[in-house]
Amino acid sequence: MGVSGTSEPIAAAPAFPGLRRFPEGRNFEQWTGNNSKALMKIEAGLVIDVPDDVDGNAPAADDHDDEDDVEAADGPRIEPNITLSVKPAYTRFVTTLAEELDQPSLPLLIRRFIYDQLYSDLDANDAPDDDLPDFNGRIAVHYAAFATFYAPSELCGPGGMHREAIRSNPNWRNEYARYDTVLVQNGDEDVSEDDNNNEPPQPIGGMLVARVLAFLAFSHEDVRYPCAMVEWFLPHGDEPDPVTGMWLVRPEMHQGHRTSQCLVVNVYH
Repeated sequence: MGVSGTSEPIAAAPAFPGLRRFPEGRNFEQWTGNNSKALMKIEAGLVIDVPDDVDGNAPAADDHDDEDDVEAADGPRIEPNITLSVKPAYTRFVTTLAEELDQPSLPLLIRRFIYDQLYSDLDANDAPDDDLPDFNGRIAVHYAAFATFYAPSELCGPGGMHREAIRSNPNWRNEYARYDTVLVQNGDEDVSEDDNNNEPPQPIGGMLVARVLAFLAFSHEDVRYPCAMVEWFLPHGDEPDPVTGMWLVRPEMHQGHRTSQCLVVNVYH
């Protein structure tokens, strides 16, 4: 069956974080409540007038566990937390995983990550490679992490808790690769206007932008480390785009390559 009418832009909608794709437009066989909610997100985006030169290749992603991206979280208010999916998609030795992910720097990034966890007052980037801990073990790959936080204005449980999935899946819904974008807290919380702060305002509220390439978990000297391999993005300009109201970002580059790092999974928003 061909795609026509309002189904054409729906079918043409690009992959984007939190959006489900409808390659057949509206012409699916069985209509469900989840279909309706997912389609509303697509249709809402179609009414926005976006300039032709806006990059449509925004990062997108999902999980080995087929769970909702956004849902209410039951229970009382607790500290925000991020946990990996219950089961990993697979495990590999670090060198094999680096080849499969096409990330040759992964073994070095893991060693720097361990160094940062062991010596929090030092910077692994300043340490010679010979001083970094050795690691040749297996790494579990997860296709999602789940963030739980207090957000009473969103879909939430009785205690005001909200839960969202962060996806990093090379074959989301057997359709396309999806690698979600996250905001990473950079140091302490933002200084309020009441504080004596003479620093100029930072783009995106001082947050850093990263795309999750893989959620990983491994053990070193009997300590389990959940982490995420991310690539960094930099703001393009000093203020949001006047048309969309959104920040434009570009990949951070170093010597012709995108910069990447392994982070603990507790600093995302």
